[in-house]
Amino acid sequence: MIVHRAALFLTTLLVVAVPARAEEATQRVAVGKHFRVVVHFDSEVAAAQALKAVEALWPHAAKLYGLGTGELDDKLEVNLYRDAGDYGLAMDERAGGKFKRNLACALWDSQSAHVAMQPEVSDDLLAIEGLPYLTLNLLLHEAAHLVRFRAMANYRSHPDWLADGAAQWLKYEALRSLGLIRGLQDDPMSARGIERAQGKRDLDVATILDDGVKDPYWYTVYAVKRVFFTYLMAKHARITREALRAIKRLGGGSGFGTRAKKAFAEALGSSGMRRAERDWPKYLDGLKPQWSESRRSLETAGEDWLQVAFPKTNALAWQTKPVGKKAYSFRARVRLLRNYGDQANILLDRRDGGFVSVALTLGFGVNVFSYDAKKDTWQSRASKELTGLDFDKVYEVRVDVDGSRLKVHVGGQVVADVTFTERKGGLTGPWGLGAQAGSAVRWSNVEVR
Repeated sequence: MIVHRAALFLTTLLVVAVPARAEEATQRVAVGKHFRVVVHFDSEVAAAQALKAVEALWPHAAKLYGLGTGELDDKLEVNLYRDAGDYGLAMDERAGGKFKRNLACALWDSQSAHVAMQPEVSDDLLAIEGLPYLTLNLLLHEAAHLVRFRAMANYRSHPDWLADGAAQWLKYEALRSLGLIRGLQDDPMSARGIERAQGKRDLDVATILDDGVKDPYWYTVYAVKRVFFTYLMAKHARITREALRAIKRLGGGSGFGTRAKKAFAEALGSSGMRRAERDWPKYLDGLKPQWSESRRSLETAGEDWLQVAFPKTNALAWQTKPVGKKAYSFRARVRLLRNYGDQANILLDRRDGGFVSVALTLGFGVNVFSYDAKKDTWQSRASKELTGLDFDKVYEVRVDVDGSRLKVHVGGQVVADVTFTERKGGLTGPWGLGAQAGSAVRWSNVEVR
């Protein structure tokens, strides 16, 4: 029996429909002990799932900031919008047009969080699978900002290493407690941030505490601060909590960053600061991401992995390590879900010059392509029409590789047999998973052996 992820969030939470403004569909409101979630469209699944996710933050935030665990009279407000357009209209109304490009934000003045669903998905997919993994990440990150606002009155003055670093750490703690992530290195969505931070391994701790990270690419700066706070909680959790208590007592305003750095350095002590300077690059070097995700989003907790592509962009997620042997077999149960697209892609032998793709397309069958990255061209190497392919059906797929030869099996039937003589050394590079633009794929029992 298949238990859908969305159903797991509907067991204990009460969700009510409320009238909305004339230009909106019916809203759904879900209220918990600490949060009030407003979903600006008619989805009981989305409201229940969003509330359970953000409520999972509180135990970790309470310990981090020294908060109580009791119910809040004045709930923290989280808003979820159906797409970027609805989010943009809300920002016009509530933030004077600011933060529209962000697609997620936490507003100081109204003490409220706002998130656009990403990727945009069909009503059918939303009802069955619930919110995309990326959307859950964004909800948790912005909700974590709201908790910091409530916990620390000087939040407007916080340096970025604290503001964004704490939000990111809390997000991952909540995802772990929800069973949606095993660890930072196993999560495809975390991989690029880790890689960017590792590119800045020579930065010293004092510079990061000064918010002195410099890089033309803003995402690199952001990644360093996020991974740095994860390091602090992994190696100096007690001291970090003590430092936050001290920072909480500081006044805000001019020079706050310097005073916050001093408070943290005093909590560490001179020997602790020296140890941190020594251990920070070692911590970075020890992070070994399992995935490299160039297009989001893939969720890999448990035996069933859900991959959802943006409507106009192919989703791609690669293993970071090569297969390492010339003969192997990729096996998986593949189920395409009812979204805007209809193609799942098994990716093989990633290298600088390109890769091989085995595409399972509903309404047609199987295509095997080779992609030339330098020319940005696709060459069809084999194709086989298959009747009866449809949404929500499970297909047993096996790809056998022997050197440069590839054989594709669907349901026990050989549907393609191709030799790639031009790929010297055989198809030994990293393998990956893909969903064509607008497609949603559930990968089950994936193994390479």
